[in-house]
Amino acid sequence: MRAIAVETCLKKGKTDVLHHYLFHGIAHEDENRPGTSPGHFLGDDLKIPTVVDKSGLIFPRIIKPCKSLVVDSVIKKRLEKFGEVQVSPVKLGKLVASWFPAGDFSYYDNPSFLKDPYTFRSDLILERLPDTPSLHKNAPNYFELLSVNSFRAAQGTSKLISIHFEFPEKGLLGVNDFDYCSGMLEKYPIIWGCAPIIRQDVFDQIWDGFDWDFFAMTEIII
Repeated sequence: MRAIAVETCLKKGKTDVLHHYLFHGIAHEDENRPGTSPGHFLGDDLKIPTVVDKSGLIFPRIIKPCKSLVVDSVIKKRLEKFGEVQVSPVKLGKLVASWFPAGDFSYYDNPSFLKDPYTFRSDLILERLPDTPSLHKNAPNYFELLSVNSFRAAQGTSKLISIHFEFPEKGLLGVNDFDYCSGMLEKYPIIWGCAPIIRQDVFDQIWDGFDWDFFAMTEIII
């Protein structure tokens, strides 16, 4: 069986941490209902939603602000034909009025950054900038794709297979292994094994929702 593993990545000359955080955002607990880590697996308590802060000037079809992939209503609709795919609504938190497309590094020419690059460091841009309430008006609904945790699902199974895969764009950080048991992908079209792993037929329905300046992918044969 074929599947596609996808993960966020930085692409030399195109994207760095500035682009990453503005595009994907960053997930955190709901400050009004704390108590869970960002992102959910299939079977988790979904009462507390994942909250995402990001740029409010761009709303990609698919982002990955946490361990889960997060999709808009268009992608969610395409996946409804797969009854096994489950989603959970995501709450948008802070939306900042800043965006730099892939290949645009003009942020680093800003006088404020040049004067004090530590205070204006790019990896803290979402923390530093305020929410812009008007940006919420045109924000889409987002949904977390709930994957099964392969390590949990494989527990207690005697016939385990160790699956190895690599993301070349991420170098040594892109080398991964996860536990797999027979029939897992047939039952669960999206599994998590160090990264979201999407069954080929499901991936074929949503592949064009990924912006490959911000994602890496690799094929897995099981």
